[in-house]
Amino acid sequence: MMAISTIQSYLFDLIERAWTTEPALQHFIHQKQQNANSFPKYQLINGQLRRKEKLVVVANTSLRAKLLHWVHSSPLGGHSGRDATLKRLKQIFYWKGMNKDIQHFVRQCTVCQACKYDTSLQPGLLQPLPLPEDVWVDISMDFIEGLPKSQGKEVIWVVVD
Repeated sequence: MMAISTIQSYLFDLIERAWTTEPALQHFIHQKQQNANSFPKYQLINGQLRRKEKLVVVANTSLRAKLLHWVHSSPLGGHSGRDATLKRLKQIFYWKGMNKDIQHFVRQCTVCQACKYDTSLQPGLLQPLPLPEDVWVDISMDFIEGLPKSQGKEVIWVVVD
């Protein structure tokens, strides 16, 4: 297993390589280098494009999927849900539509969907039924279906008095 710092540097390298393949972003970086006051929400720090001190990630779906996997599905992330994943990603990275991408990623995560916890209220204590006054006063019936065939029959009729 790779060390966390190795994974981080690998992901940062992927982000920087993606910057070089995006012509619009290259133009944006060039303008920012020419005039530091242009685009005040963005900064160039050590050759890295940042917005509010977070690394800007280009619109590369495979790169974003790797980042989401690193923050959500890796042992470091622990499948901690949408909100925790969003909080962790927002501390380091920035891209438009991040919230929507994270929501979609977590909805598609098979581990998260298989291990959802029950959010419904507890049903409380069972309440006993009143005792009937006489025989045949309170009758219930039910059919149990889907049983394997036995002597040509596959349904049981249950009658309770």
